[in-house]
Amino acid sequence: MEKIRPVPKEVVIEETTYKVILTVIDDKSGKKTFKGIMVDMMLGNTHFARERFASNINPGVIRNWMLNMHKASQNIERTLEAFECWDGELNEYW
Repeated sequence: MEKIRPVPKEVVIEETTYKVILTVIDDKSGKKTFKGIMVDMMLGNTHFARERFASNINPGVIRNWMLNMHKASQNIERTLEAFECWDGELNEYW
């Protein structure tokens, strides 16, 4: 069976450009089947996120996952910034 090469693509989400690589995960037994697709997101030269999906996945699910990874990164940044500004005291609202 002919090997399918990874597919690189630049994806822009809210002005942030990611390099996304889709790699087919093939069945090592020699059968003409695929186990799924592995998706890697790179931000610059830094690995950002990775997930594996079933071979029959809807492309919309992969797009949604990339958007969720982007938003999760923004949420973490905001949490870290808030923690740095925190005075370290707990009040009755906590």
